[in-house]
Amino acid sequence: METGNTNSPQDILRSAKSHYAIVLIIIVACTFTAYMQTRKMTAHYRSTALLVVDTQQFVESDADASNDVRDLDILTTLVGRISTTPVLSHVIEISPELQEHYKVDLNDPRSITSASKKLGANITAKLRGDSLFIDLTANSENRDLAYWSAKYVSTGYTNFLKVNSRSKAMGGLIQLERGRELSQKDLEDAQKALIRFQTKNRITNLKERKEQLETKNNSDRLVLDNLKLELSRIQNDLEDLESVGYVDAASEKARPDNLTNEQLEIVSLIPSVAKNEDFKSINGLYKAAKTTVRNLEVDLKSKHPLMIDALRNVNNTRRVLLETISDVPKGLYAQIKYQQEFIEELTQSIENQTSKLFEWEQLYMQQAALEQDLEIGTKLIDNIKDQIQSIEFTAESEGTTIELAEKATEPSTIEPNKTQRIILGVLLGLGLAYGYLYLMNMMDQSIKSVEQAEKILQLPVLAAVPVSEINGKPTDSRLVMIESPNSTCSEAFRSLRVNIESMTRKKSHKVVLFTSSIPSEGKTFTSINYASSLAQQGHRTLLVDMDLRKPAVGPEFKLGEEYVGVSDLLQSEDKLGQFPDLAIYEATEKLFVLHGGSHISNPSEHISGSAIEELILKARQNFDRIVIDSAPLGPIGDTLSVARLADMLCLVVRSGKTTSKVVLRIIDYLHRHGHTPSGIVLNFLRNNNNKGSYYYYYSSDKDKTYSKSGYQKKQVTNSPMEVGASAEDEPVKS
Repeated sequence: METGNTNSPQDILRSAKSHYAIVLIIIVACTFTAYMQTRKMTAHYRSTALLVVDTQQFVESDADASNDVRDLDILTTLVGRISTTPVLSHVIEISPELQEHYKVDLNDPRSITSASKKLGANITAKLRGDSLFIDLTANSENRDLAYWSAKYVSTGYTNFLKVNSRSKAMGGLIQLERGRELSQKDLEDAQKALIRFQTKNRITNLKERKEQLETKNNSDRLVLDNLKLELSRIQNDLEDLESVGYVDAASEKARPDNLTNEQLEIVSLIPSVAKNEDFKSINGLYKAAKTTVRNLEVDLKSKHPLMIDALRNVNNTRRVLLETISDVPKGLYAQIKYQQEFIEELTQSIENQTSKLFEWEQLYMQQAALEQDLEIGTKLIDNIKDQIQSIEFTAESEGTTIELAEKATEPSTIEPNKTQRIILGVLLGLGLAYGYLYLMNMMDQSIKSVEQAEKILQLPVLAAVPVSEINGKPTDSRLVMIESPNSTCSEAFRSLRVNIESMTRKKSHKVVLFTSSIPSEGKTFTSINYASSLAQQGHRTLLVDMDLRKPAVGPEFKLGEEYVGVSDLLQSEDKLGQFPDLAIYEATEKLFVLHGGSHISNPSEHISGSAIEELILKARQNFDRIVIDSAPLGPIGDTLSVARLADMLCLVVRSGKTTSKVVLRIIDYLHRHGHTPSGIVLNFLRNNNNKGSYYYYYSSDKDKTYSKSGYQKKQVTNSPMEVGASAEDEPVKS
């Protein structure tokens, strides 16, 4: 079951509406930054030159198609070397203009290297398609520098390749060949040494054999520990038998005749004796015989025939019991002797294994060292081969001639693309804003929409209640159905009434209980307005405040001690017997309010007692509907005591606040106590949270009439949550 947000496009859009100010700031900041960068952008100059590779070498190699890849590698290497430090340092040395511009000191290698790096930042080179032409481009904000860079790099590179001939690499190649021969000889010596070592020590699968011996050694040590524990237990049992005088340590024999009944009881508790199967059965008979004697002593005298037979039976059974355990010490002494011999043999075997393991460990380390020498020699040979191939390849590329096909052109002006930079800034802002929304949506585990609630909680949403408003303005009042019956919020509670009645058409729904996972989710707000919607439809409705720890219904209606409360009825049998003829507050026509009453110190005991059952029973007999505002399930368990008396249990969830993990934990808590919520009331939805998808029609003031007999629509358009609602909206006649 899912427990978090899905980050669907709808979720991201919903988050964007909730955080529109931050999203707008991110986009504006990125766009403004891009705009400020465009103000600093200036035009730059570009000069180009064209180089061509000597075609003679490649024409000769065309006969062999297998050289195509190698030829391409040579061309790529030639292009890449243009921007290297040796080439550009050579260019700096032959160019007075570049020396003056970069203020180069030819006697300082570091000055030449620094200038070559700056020059390389202005130079780009690339192959022209599959041809042998190389396009060289120089860019700079200085017009003359762009021309000098293209001119001297193109001519200097061709000169650099002519100076560095193929013979330059041959010296290194000869040295590497000699090194390869020596390394090959070392490798052969290492292989021979390893073979001699394995032959001398007759080693085959040393690592596998060593691991098998280690496994057996560990297993034997475990067996030895268990044997020592068992030996210690047997010795303790013998010591206990000797301490009560049952066993003579010198003769190692039992002395059952000297045992008193108390000593026999102690002997029977020793593990080696208690585990004996014959002892278990006879000891049971012995205890039964003693029980018979105790029972007969109540009514019979000691010389009565039945008593004499019973005592004789006890003595006979005791004698058999002593004979049964007389062989136990002998067996224990034999086990000790066997265990000690076995432990001695096993200890010697473990010592031999440990010695062998140490010897094999030394051989294994020597073999590993020889194998490592062999591996190092193999890697060294492979490395030398790679270096030889690299030198051969470099020699081929350095032996290639490059000519200047086109001289450096006069620099052309390139205007900066400011529009593109601003567009990139906007796109960057959109991307950062999306990332922010995605992260916020991932971190926010609260339930924010009807679809999300039904998908995660696997319960129907009975109503999606928007933020309460009176005359189009947000309000903290809970009496929306009474003070603003034409509002969108009131329409949501009528939808809740219709859905509850349509869900329970085939069973009773007279008592509906509203609770929540944690405080401040709007359960009292929901209870008051749902009860008001029932009363407006013509039902004689009783609103009961069962949150005795923190009652909220009474303060909302400004009720005082002149009206009877729930705690008053639960504490007084007389008042409960007179209910509902006592003073109960009538908020509107047909809406009666039973507030929490005076403070009590132990509400859990009163709510779980029989008085609450009598109260709900009397309410069922005198009212059409009962709406219970119960305590939250999270902090306390008072609601479970009341839930068993309700026909329906509805869970109130606050949109954008209550996390899915909390609600799922509460639903599981209810299931474990035998209660299943009938549905969810998603409370306090913001205007952007799917409100429109559940209320397609909100009639204006002229389309609704209200009277003391209840609420009636002149015209009804069914919404997805109000199918069949038109019949339910007719007022019920008292």
